[in-house]
Amino acid sequence: MLHERSSRISFCAWRRVQMLDLGSIEPRQIPALRIAGGSSPGCFAPLRLAVKELLVQRGFALLRNTGVIDAESFSSTIAELGIATAVHYGDLPDEGWPGVFRTTQYPPSESIFFHSEASHMARAPRLIAFGCIQPALAGGATPLSDNFLALSTLRPEISRALQSEGLCYERAFIPGLDVLWQNFFRTDDRAKAMERGIAEGLTLQWDNDDVLCTVSRRPATLSRANGQSCLFQQIALHHPVFLDPDLRTEMADICGGRMPRNVTLGSGAPLPDSWAIAIHDSQCRAAFTFSWESGDVLIVDNVRTSHARAPFVGPRHHIVMVSPLSANLSESEINI
Repeated sequence: MLHERSSRISFCAWRRVQMLDLGSIEPRQIPALRIAGGSSPGCFAPLRLAVKELLVQRGFALLRNTGVIDAESFSSTIAELGIATAVHYGDLPDEGWPGVFRTTQYPPSESIFFHSEASHMARAPRLIAFGCIQPALAGGATPLSDNFLALSTLRPEISRALQSEGLCYERAFIPGLDVLWQNFFRTDDRAKAMERGIAEGLTLQWDNDDVLCTVSRRPATLSRANGQSCLFQQIALHHPVFLDPDLRTEMADICGGRMPRNVTLGSGAPLPDSWAIAIHDSQCRAAFTFSWESGDVLIVDNVRTSHARAPFVGPRHHIVMVSPLSANLSESEINI
């Protein structure tokens, strides 16, 4: 059975290609809103306008000395800033407080490459809020990349293909190699899972190994009213070129020649390895990184800014909230 074979590899053992690291990204001192004297009831509401201005101007806002120490205080801070949040989000595990999630449980020694949250789905959040409860002893940065700049530096043939064709994301919910379909769709009922998947614009089927497989055709870019376009994708989380070659071979052997995740051009034509790497490189050139401090709250415009995670040493505890998922991000405004 595929379920038994997949136990040889767990999601937490996925190894990335070492040459495609995040170590060359420029560290930067970024402007932060510091909360004088620590947090107190009502201290965040007056910052709403300043936070919104930073999001509009820079694509992110960093708050320091917030007093955030756990999921409850993080949730209160985000609510006081006037940011509406989603209660459920299938790709991240719950933290134990309504609407608060743990960051992706991925090996500390590995990078999580640049991606726009939920860009492989029909609905995605406009805003993402990260709370730093405990920074890593070393590493563990959250690099940020300007999606408009990244698209503008791509070779014209890649940019044209992404904008005209979009992308097709393929995913197999193989136990041990991805989140459980029951958690992602919030049900143990297959019919309900299919119904919810179809409502999200997915094509779904159960394969011979009793594994739920999905296909999602999505734009690779979003456009503003002024015609300016930006990248909006997560190729690096789906394309096999980003996996260690030995692991890629082992996964293909376990999964009967297919990969648990894959991405092609929207037409179904393969997305060349060289193109996938070029897109990754463009995101890195448009990126910077900064050092986390305990109590930091980072709010990111998920359209303008993609995020990543660098390898780290020691304990690291970060939590996440996302704004309600929307199918019209290119037309939506930042509501705070």
